[in-house]
Amino acid sequence: MKKEEQARFTSPKIAEEIRKRFADKTEIISVNMKYKRNIGRFVRKIERAHNKAKKSTLSFS
Repeated sequence: MKKEEQARFTSPKIAEEIRKRFADKTEIISVNMKYKRNIGRFVRKIERAHNKAKKSTLSFS
């Protein structure tokens, strides 16, 4: 597995283990992503909200 392919996983160790177990059973699937601009905006909006929440002092008991 190439380094750029391993970067898709949170851990290269996980990617290596998956490759060992499923290498002969894998196939490439092409996906035409619809609404990727809207999805990108939504994800960035959520990330901004998470960053604001990190700085928040509001707490619930």
